[in-house]
Amino acid sequence: MREQESMMPDVSIIYCRPCGYEKRAKEAAAALRARLAIDAKLVPGRGGIFEVKVGDKTVSKREGAFSRRCRGGRHGCGSAVRIGK
Repeated sequence: MREQESMMPDVSIIYCRPCGYEKRAKEAAAALRARLAIDAKLVPGRGGIFEVKVGDKTVSKREGAFSRRCRGGRHGCGSAVRIGK
């Protein structure tokens, strides 16, 4: 079992807490755990980020895609990002 555990990929989900992405990050981590038996590390971030990394490689990245916009003064993350369609 130890050998199998060491082969598990190091997955992290970095998300902008001020933008409200924490729920999506938790849902993504739960899906990885249920479907692939992978435990992802949740990492709070700023600037409208939602990024999934396997080791040092970014495998998915979306900025400002879930909320209307990350308003620096209102949410406190200090970054306005372009809205994706």
